[in-house]
Amino acid sequence: MKSNLCLHCGAFAVDREALARAQTPEETDTFKPISHRQLFEGVVSSVEGIGWRVVGESHALNEATDKYFGLLQVEPNDEEDGDHGFVIGLRNAHNRRMAAGLTFGSVVFVCDNMAFSGTITVFRKHTKHLHEDLPERVRRAVEALPAVSEAINQRFVGYRQSEISDVNAHDIIIRALDEGVIGTNQIPVVLQEWRTPRHPEFADDGKTAWRLFNAFTEALKETSIWNTANRGIAFQALFDRCVSNYKNW
Repeated sequence: MKSNLCLHCGAFAVDREALARAQTPEETDTFKPISHRQLFEGVVSSVEGIGWRVVGESHALNEATDKYFGLLQVEPNDEEDGDHGFVIGLRNAHNRRMAAGLTFGSVVFVCDNMAFSGTITVFRKHTKHLHEDLPERVRRAVEALPAVSEAINQRFVGYRQSEISDVNAHDIIIRALDEGVIGTNQIPVVLQEWRTPRHPEFADDGKTAWRLFNAFTEALKETSIWNTANRGIAFQALFDRCVSNYKNW
């Protein structure tokens, strides 16, 4: 089963053809913009270069088409269907206020919840030597995909094997609030998903770290893709630290 990727970024969804039609500003001595299409195609080429493929994608532009956000679901060519997959988040802008960027994360198919571990995040401003430098940065980052994917797989195995009490779950929720991972309006969502998951698969093994992890990502998925990534990085560090303290495996 493959996810139906959704950006939740406030822009409007587009296809590859619309992405290609987005205009790229003229270069100046200090501003060297890369087109949205070039960034996207460069990442796809790097993914294919390591023997992986794109199996799902979602793209969005703002009204002025000078900001781009994208998600690519990727997997090895010999991958068998599982319950979670791997995603690459992309962003680009021609307003001189935001660098081109790439980050890695995971998606749980049953609910399309995304989590960004922050294992590898690449940014590059649209300045001199961008066109030579960014493709190499992307290539090196993508080459790390297999190792990062395996680490995420092992992390999820650990989550499923770790029981968490209500007291410890509530402690993690408050810590997440204190560290800015979630807002007060998201606490009820996390609690509801922890107590009675809307997706029964998450309750199959009882009250585990996997169940709580998905309760958090359910609450976070309605924010913008890059806010999800930024909060996901902070959440992952907090969650692993807390689970390690409570671990039963």
